[in-house]
Amino acid sequence: MKPTLKQLLLITAFFSMSTSVISQHHLSPQWLTHSVGEKWDLVSHMLKDTAGNLYITGNFSGTTTAEKDGRSISGERDLFIAAYDSNGINKWFHKLSSPNYCYISSIAYSDDGEFYICGYFRETFSIGGNSLCAPTHSAMFIAGIDEMGNVSWVKQLDADFKGRPVFLGTGPNKKLYLAATFGGKLQLDEMEYTSINGDDILLAAFDNEGQLTDTLFIEGENELKDFQIQDNHLYLAGRFRNELHINQDSLISKGRDDAFFVKLDTALQTVIVKQIGSIYDDFGAAIRMDRKGNIIFAGSHKGELELPEGFKLDSINGSYDVFVCKYNASGKLMWANNFGGPADDILKDAALNSYNDIYLMGSYRGEIEKDESLIKSENFSSDIFIAKYTANGEFRYLESIGDTNTDLAQRILVSNDNMLLVAGNFTDNLEILGMESDSAIGSEYFLTMLYDCDFSPTLKLPADTGLCAKSFVIIADSGFTEYYWNGLNGSNEYIVDTTGMYILETFDKHNCFSIDTIIVSVNPPPEVDIGEDRTVLQGENLILYAGAGFEEYLWSTNDTDPYLEISTSDMNTGEYLITVLVTNTNHCTNKATMKLEVVSPVRINTYPNPATEKLLVQIMNLEPDTRLELQLYSVEGDFIWNEECIVAGTHFEQHLNLHTLNRGTYYLRVKYDDVVEVVRVVKM
Repeated sequence: MKPTLKQLLLITAFFSMSTSVISQHHLSPQWLTHSVGEKWDLVSHMLKDTAGNLYITGNFSGTTTAEKDGRSISGERDLFIAAYDSNGINKWFHKLSSPNYCYISSIAYSDDGEFYICGYFRETFSIGGNSLCAPTHSAMFIAGIDEMGNVSWVKQLDADFKGRPVFLGTGPNKKLYLAATFGGKLQLDEMEYTSINGDDILLAAFDNEGQLTDTLFIEGENELKDFQIQDNHLYLAGRFRNELHINQDSLISKGRDDAFFVKLDTALQTVIVKQIGSIYDDFGAAIRMDRKGNIIFAGSHKGELELPEGFKLDSINGSYDVFVCKYNASGKLMWANNFGGPADDILKDAALNSYNDIYLMGSYRGEIEKDESLIKSENFSSDIFIAKYTANGEFRYLESIGDTNTDLAQRILVSNDNMLLVAGNFTDNLEILGMESDSAIGSEYFLTMLYDCDFSPTLKLPADTGLCAKSFVIIADSGFTEYYWNGLNGSNEYIVDTTGMYILETFDKHNCFSIDTIIVSVNPPPEVDIGEDRTVLQGENLILYAGAGFEEYLWSTNDTDPYLEISTSDMNTGEYLITVLVTNTNHCTNKATMKLEVVSPVRINTYPNPATEKLLVQIMNLEPDTRLELQLYSVEGDFIWNEECIVAGTHFEQHLNLHTLNRGTYYLRVKYDDVVEVVRVVKM
């Protein structure tokens, strides 16, 4: 029941052509929204609350709306804060304006509904009725605001922050934490501190009214890239050059810049401090903690990384590649991996889902190939990559977001139901795995929700099937919304009547794609015929023929030849059912049946029948000197008449007088030799 070589070659060719035009994505966009502005709108940070609402901050210039035909604000180089629900619908859109340049860097959210923002400004900055003044260069502001955009308090920090990222986070006891890289002299409330090496890291704690409660300084030539708070611990990640000093711990770089991460308790005491470095430039960009307290540390590296526990990561092309490491809660390295392409691949952010799977996001140019995944940016432009690893370090996939112009990743989060939430910036147009934005006038920000198709059901057709039938119904899983059998739209059931490979492509409710194939060998049953039903005289011989070309024959007589010879000499009179079962080269079977009636050679005729007065009885083909007995019975079985004689010849003929009989049915019993036959007689 297997297809022929020719059929398999045709099947393989069809399958190759079909799959070559199928683009299977591991992520499926659920919605896409973006700003619509006159000049430029740039997002810098995003967070979500426990209800799934999204809050973003950034800068804009001109008139901009939070979505097409949505709420609008106007300004020049001002700040915005926007809220979106879990479906990407804008809830509110506020601006914070200042007469001079200002930049917003981060946003934090407390359980009591308070928002905190921070950023930079030059010269003067007015917010919530408070006027701030930068002494000689740009200064930093921190402010507490509510959902209506009302400012509850403002604090100013003076130092050289060099426009690098500043981070906010809320911790236990409603504390607000600030983490930033700075140089020169720092002025914070009454506290003053002078950077020793020019690029120290400040970690400051405030109460919910903005009062400074604690500080920690990490000394060295450092740059902070990420800051997280979870389970009463604080985590920092970034890069350092030459030396890094924190509390009683010190690190010395292996190359020019090494990546580092630090774990602190809420008293700002060191719990873990680690570094990763090659002889070139490396930096940590993201640090996350899973539900078991393990630490995910990721960033970019240029050279070969020699890691603890015997792990080693080679440089792929000499440019920046992306690395990811997992440590347990005590700081022991559990696994490490990396990927990259010929150009720089810069990690920007990371997120974990409820299964502790890891998503890495950043920017790349050209292409990145990893295992079975290959992504390419449009026209070597800057596009966004998203990579996934499982909790045990298994690489799953790479996906690309972008169009022919510059597209930049900013933030990736995971929703309560394991959806990916991505924020970033684009120019002109944006294409996200088949979903496209409207054309942008300048630079705009975007938000999108992506579903991870790893959580979708996988199409599984039955095993390849060979059967002896004229048709076959393939039944697929019913949990998909669209079915395409060999490119034709259908349902989860498909009737086939020819041998071949059948390709089913499906889409589920999240528009995730799945594909499977099945080879069906349809073999119609063999056609066999041994003739019509027949009646023969006892003693006749006949031959039945089932046809040629079958592998096996099995007659009801247990004969196994194509022919069956039948002699009726030793057969009693009566009906016989003759069958033959044949099997062809595909091991398919079929059966033919005929009814054979064997009758006595003695022939009895009655005429006329029905009769009125007399009935002529003729008996022919008797053996000479046969003893013959005739008896007539009523239909009730009552004896009426009897005659016995010896027939000298082979023919007997006699008229029976029916004159005295009542109308009705009678039975004439004829006995000769050991044979008894009964004939029905009707008197009219």
